[in-house]
Amino acid sequence: TIKSNTPVNYDLTPVLRIMMNILKVPYIANVRAVLDPFSKLLTFILQNGTFQLEHIIELCSLSNRTFTRDREKFLLPRSIVNVLVEAMLHRYPCPDRNLLLMIQLILLDAGGTIYASAIVSDDVRAYDPHNVVTTNGAECMKHYLNETVAFIADIHTITKIKSTMKEKSEKQQLSNLTEDTLGGQLKAGLAQYLALEFTKGGQRDS
Repeated sequence: TIKSNTPVNYDLTPVLRIMMNILKVPYIANVRAVLDPFSKLLTFILQNGTFQLEHIIELCSLSNRTFTRDREKFLLPRSIVNVLVEAMLHRYPCPDRNLLLMIQLILLDAGGTIYASAIVSDDVRAYDPHNVVTTNGAECMKHYLNETVAFIADIHTITKIKSTMKEKSEKQQLSNLTEDTLGGQLKAGLAQYLALEFTKGGQRDS
């Protein structure tokens, strides 16, 4: 994992566009070695940069359509899920907007959506959860159902998030106005994901 102590202010949209264009190259499916560096780049972007939701959706969708083996299809969405889970477990801080965009990608893939807020508004309103391409984000998140339940059930989660965000802001000399609302939004988004997955599981069993 690439990690940085530099302030979180990179706009890495051009990097994502380059990655998307590479995945559109004919016969790129024969060059599977490109996925590992892409995964590392994506991790860095999620942890340290700014981006648009549409670009990570398109990147995961291209990966799903381009490659044939599950390991290759899931590598990029799995990187997104891993960054989210690391942040949930307080192992590595992540920009608040990025956390919500990652949850939104997973929710859209599961058939849901987070509610619009001051942190993410246009990124939420622009998508219909019933008319979005497959990213495999929801499938990758299934491996962390226990961690998700524990995160929602932990009454100290919001306090931990506020503490982590305050420490990050002080180190990077940034102001953060969303620490009081982020924890609730994260829990609401993850609870919706669990509800959707449990509902699907119940429908399959019946």
